[in-house]
Amino acid sequence: MVSPVVYLLVVFAVQAWCQTVQDDWVAPAAPDESTSVQSGFPFTLMWKTTLQNNFKTYCPSCDVRKLDLWVTSFNGKKYKYKIGGSVDITSITLFRWDVNVPSAALSDNRIWVLRFTAFGSTDPFTEQISSSAFSINGPPQPSTVVNTVTAQPSIATSSVISSSSTPASLSVGTSSSTSFNLSPSSTVITTPAQPNGESNSKTWLAGVVIGPVVGIAIGAALTWFLLRRRKKNKKTQHGPVDEHNQNLERNDDKYSYQSPEQAKPTVLHEGMREQTQWQSHSSLNGQYPVEAPDGAPPPAELWQGNYRA
Repeated sequence: MVSPVVYLLVVFAVQAWCQTVQDDWVAPAAPDESTSVQSGFPFTLMWKTTLQNNFKTYCPSCDVRKLDLWVTSFNGKKYKYKIGGSVDITSITLFRWDVNVPSAALSDNRIWVLRFTAFGSTDPFTEQISSSAFSINGPPQPSTVVNTVTAQPSIATSSVISSSSTPASLSVGTSSSTSFNLSPSSTVITTPAQPNGESNSKTWLAGVVIGPVVGIAIGAALTWFLLRRRKKNKKTQHGPVDEHNQNLERNDDKYSYQSPEQAKPTVLHEGMREQTQWQSHSSLNGQYPVEAPDGAPPPAELWQGNYRA
């Protein structure tokens, strides 16, 4: 019976014997053609730290601290492009590559491989450490979007009603002449395209709102103008008011005054006629009439010669 220890040693030995250099690459990964990259976009190469152990066998003259990195065609190595120099795989485990292989080479060759070589070496590479094969897709083609607009002729006709016992024809004006033959007793009714109701509705609403506002403003301005003109005419007709007449008007409720010219004849008793005349003359001097006491002589005028100094 085989002990477990011996079994594990055999398994590890078989794995070590079957392991290849490509297994120490992370990207592109094994097996061949399992990785695909896009031209015109960056791609990050990655490897394990154990990759440097393979150089003793497959590239003994290589310095793992100073290597050249190439991308070449998988079969025949017809195309080769250097993408890195002085690469130290002991200090880094990845490398960023902007995929920029010429379009002509991509059209002629689809499968590619990465190769570490000795610094400054040229093709043919007698010593190298290669990766798994991978594919490079060509640059994406710009998308072309074509907008197709189909113009349809518009038909504008007026209402036509035809009903007769004889054949008739109806012609409709379009981009190309079109005619329709109507059999007897046939009826054709076409209506014109309706106008845009929304536009008419907005115009009607604007008229309803603006019209009354303008009318009110015009009416208010006209009323103000007429009132002002009327007030001005009144001032012109009446003129200034006499201050004496104003004082008399304030006392109309107490006394009544009439000028001699405007006084109307009043029927009085014979004994009161002279007294009334005296009261009328005295009021002209700004005094108001009062009743004389009984037995007082009648007033005499200066021209009668009875004035005494």
